[in-house]
Amino acid sequence: MNYSIESAGEVKKTVSFEFPEAEIRERIDTYYKDLNRNITIKGFRPGKVPRPVLERKFQKDAYREIAFNLMDEAIKELLKNESDILNILPTSPLDLAAEPPFRFMAEIEVKPQIADIPYKGIAVTRERHVPSEEEIDVHLRMHQKNLTRYEKIAENRPLKEGDMAILAYKATENGQIVAAENDFRYTVGNRFFSADFDRAIEGMQVDETRTITVSFASDHRMEAFAGKTLDLEVRLTEIREPILPPIDDELAKKLGEFQNLDELKQAIRDRLTQGYEKRSEQKMHEQIFDAIDHMVQFEVPQKLIDTELGIIVDDYKRAILYHGGKPENIDEEPLRQQYRPLAEKQARRHLILEKIAKQEGLSVDASEIQAFYKETAESLGQDEKVIAQYYEAYPAMVEHVRETLLEKKAMRLIVEACTVTEVPADAPTDERTENASVEEPASVI
Repeated sequence: MNYSIESAGEVKKTVSFEFPEAEIRERIDTYYKDLNRNITIKGFRPGKVPRPVLERKFQKDAYREIAFNLMDEAIKELLKNESDILNILPTSPLDLAAEPPFRFMAEIEVKPQIADIPYKGIAVTRERHVPSEEEIDVHLRMHQKNLTRYEKIAENRPLKEGDMAILAYKATENGQIVAAENDFRYTVGNRFFSADFDRAIEGMQVDETRTITVSFASDHRMEAFAGKTLDLEVRLTEIREPILPPIDDELAKKLGEFQNLDELKQAIRDRLTQGYEKRSEQKMHEQIFDAIDHMVQFEVPQKLIDTELGIIVDDYKRAILYHGGKPENIDEEPLRQQYRPLAEKQARRHLILEKIAKQEGLSVDASEIQAFYKETAESLGQDEKVIAQYYEAYPAMVEHVRETLLEKKAMRLIVEACTVTEVPADAPTDERTENASVEEPASVI
């Protein structure tokens, strides 16, 4: 088998595989000889079936199997001999019924040839933000809210927002009971059923009954309700009001190994500082890659974009599942369209970091991978040997770890070579501060 490669673009090429006629004839002869030894045809002795008889009965099967094996072997040979092939797609079959020469065609995608990147001396700014006392107070109030307890009210008053309602309900659809519960705890204002439902039960008195029609979203966490419009017959059996604990040393002790409120405040301050430093680092990386994008231009292979896109969509599905949704109900195509630019950006950055790692002769040795196993084990509270065995059972996972560590090493090298100017960060808005405990989607870099 011989092959030739012709360029069809920066990352796309056409491969022509050609097989000598003698090799094809030999494969066909061998196929029929093996078939003759192992087949029984009425009217012929074993191993004595004439070749024309076999050809009439089995020629299509013979050509199909031989062609498949030859194409498979040719592709494996190509991948062994040529580096940086990302994807290969046969575009014309190997037709053994045709006249010689016997050949088939394929398209391949390869990594782009990137010129050396002059990354040293890139000018960037690094934001510095010191958490304010107001931010720390916001987080203290969040912790206080999380430790809220609910007590049965002593006075006779109507249900209001913030109360916990103890409900007995019966949900029906077209007169058929879908679900029922006698001791359902529902916090008014959380919109667990819907905002309309919350408004409908406000003002209820204990032992009062109301019937409320509710339309539930298709991804509602209660599977029996999802996508349905139900009549809920609701009786309020008890009202409990929220009791917030005081923000003091006792609250701090309930939240962890803190001796007093000052230790809790310091822990919050440290966590906020780490978050701001991480965000600042991401912004600095954005500046670096923007600068490099102006230095070098290259085409990103579709295979790499598709790989990144798959990771992004899978992460999105996991987030939906974590928040009680149903990933199987997601229409992936709009997501893929929405996140395709991000996927291409991520793929481009992987190629840049890979290039700089090669450019500078960076590598990752076994001790660094072992250090990764140790760090992972400590973060998960697992034995280091168990983590190592888990990864090493899958060579592809070990290779992914190696690539990730190499990218981080390349990124550190770039940052160290930058000209960095520190600037004060803009003060966070109230909204950002209130939601500081919720991590934003981050770049893989």
